Amino acid sequence: MAERQTMVAQNDFDSIFEAAMKLTVAERIALAERIYLSLEKDEDLKFADEWQAEIDRRLEEARRDPSILIDGDELLAKLRRGECP
Repeated sequence: MAERQTMVAQNDFDSIFEAAMKLTVAERIALAERIYLSLEKDEDLKFADEWQAEIDRRLEEARRDPSILIDGDELLAKLRRGECP
């Protein structure tokens, strides 16, 4: 079985990402949470309790105050300029 059959092409990832970036911040948070929750069903991915607690804390913080989030493009631009987020 070819690895390509189980992977999504980069163009598909780019299209999905571009569509996601058109969502509001609240919608992107909800989408990220749904994707994250889908990982819990994958037996190959077991997160350490500490990581799970940190992820849950950050999700709750983002839900309470979406203004703390940084747009992905903005973050990448800052990183490219050597600025700390």
